[in-house]
Amino acid sequence: MSNYGTPAPKPCYQPLIAIKRIQFVLACLLIGLFQQTYTTMKDLSLTLADPPSPPDQTYTTMGDLSLTLADHTLPDDDAPSMPIIIGAGRGTTGTHLMHEATCHMGYASIYYNLGCIPPPPPHGHATSNDEAPQDIIPETYQTAADLHTRLLNKVGRSARCVGNDGKCGSVLKFKNQTLSLLEAVITASKNDTIVALHDSPYPSLIPYIIKSVKVIHGTPPVILLSERDPVEYTNRRAQSHGGRDLMCKNSTSIDQNTLEGGAFDIIGCIDRALSGLSLEDASKIQLGDIFSTMKQIYNDKQEDGLDEIAKEIKEYQDAVRGKADFALDAFAREGRTKSEDLAAEIASKVGALQVGPVACDFVNHWRRTKIGSIGAQGR
Repeated sequence: MSNYGTPAPKPCYQPLIAIKRIQFVLACLLIGLFQQTYTTMKDLSLTLADPPSPPDQTYTTMGDLSLTLADHTLPDDDAPSMPIIIGAGRGTTGTHLMHEATCHMGYASIYYNLGCIPPPPPHGHATSNDEAPQDIIPETYQTAADLHTRLLNKVGRSARCVGNDGKCGSVLKFKNQTLSLLEAVITASKNDTIVALHDSPYPSLIPYIIKSVKVIHGTPPVILLSERDPVEYTNRRAQSHGGRDLMCKNSTSIDQNTLEGGAFDIIGCIDRALSGLSLEDASKIQLGDIFSTMKQIYNDKQEDGLDEIAKEIKEYQDAVRGKADFALDAFAREGRTKSEDLAAEIASKVGALQVGPVACDFVNHWRRTKIGSIGAQGR
């Protein structure tokens, strides 16, 4: 008997009881560890997810590019050696001609899936890329070109989705990803990897390109505008590539100073649509709610659609022409304009640009190969 009147366990059962007690203690420890781990992971998942927004918090525009651009501001002694060139002409206005002209001027350029690469400067820092096989694109250029392709696809695929009457995802997500990619492309041009950006999607992002170039590079971009008669342009573009062009359903007049506004300012369109909404309500707005495509408007509204698009094109070209360093309507000229002649013409009128004896490789950066070259020429 024990001291409390309870029979003492037989010796043969004592090891079993001890084991049970150990198992109980271990189980408690495991449960505690599990609870601690669960709590930790739960807290971690909260930090990884977007923080919940207060119900009364409203959408704030990023028209001032409130990304991380301040981190990219260059000191005076680290300014890029070449100007940043923006081909502001919309596709089907002679943008390929303008692209070839900047290539003839010796500026690394990009146009849709094509581009050109001048030789490295005589006293530049040689890298292993300089010794790459002749048909291989240097890694630094290809990396920048891949960023361009991601931006091009982000806008182009969204437009195709909208053209198929889809909702096509959150406008907030689209805007954040688009501006982030745009910033990456422009940041990549710091080392003169690509300094001339032509055609889609850049004309739809002009106000934000100007702002980000000023912050990242310290100086505004050189703006080259290719243009075309608005009605002639609309008839041609809407039927061929109009499915790639997003147009704001509720556009405003273009600000002649900032170039914000109009049907083709896709970021401005989002900002206007979400202005004053709570973040919860803003997150529910889909691309298809606020955008159409040029092709949709042209097909659905017939002559009224033609007039509507042509009016927006005219306003865009008039506004950008007022800010452009050089503008050209090649379709209004007699005869064909050669890219090398256009290069000389641009250089004669834009003090920040120059043309000299250059050798330049044309590339298809989607196929990652060189497809031609420009031989060295005299001034």
